[in-house]
Amino acid sequence: MNFINSLTTHKIVEPNKLNALRTGNMVAQAPYRQVAAETYLDNGAILFLDTAAELVLGNHANAQLEQPFLHYTEENMNGPVLGTKYFTVDLDELIGATPVCYPRALALEVGDEFTTDNIAGVIPAAGTKKFAILAAGVLTIADAIPTTAYEGPLFVVDRDTLAAGTVAAHLTLIKKHLVVTV
Repeated sequence: MNFINSLTTHKIVEPNKLNALRTGNMVAQAPYRQVAAETYLDNGAILFLDTAAELVLGNHANAQLEQPFLHYTEENMNGPVLGTKYFTVDLDELIGATPVCYPRALALEVGDEFTTDNIAGVIPAAGTKKFAILAAGVLTIADAIPTTAYEGPLFVVDRDTLAAGTVAAHLTLIKKHLVVTV
């Protein structure tokens, strides 16, 4: 039996055009605290700084939604397990009684592009564009720009394929901080 087939797989991000990789505009030493029963933080999560300068998901009460960050950590995996789908950031350090980790969070700017399978909803058919917003802190595909109450980033979504052959969403940030009031 091949033990690699029984390993847990995780979400992948392929950077297409991320300004933060050139400019160094990132957060790498801010803690991310466990939410609910999480044991790890996968690549592709959209994070924000909160009022305590800690990284949080967008549905956190103290999230400062003006500047989104993409959790993207490259990891060279040598040995019998090659591939980014086997990598994640474990919430294995304790601060008090709360598990934390220190992910690399890249500041997203309008025009930034990345491909990921860390998204909820149906990825559009080839040649069709949809939108992505944050719903309960999760990047989620939407058919249209929100017309109900929403605050957060707005992405255009195209269908793409990751190097591993899995269907994924190609996202382009078109608005860092969209506010829709009703």
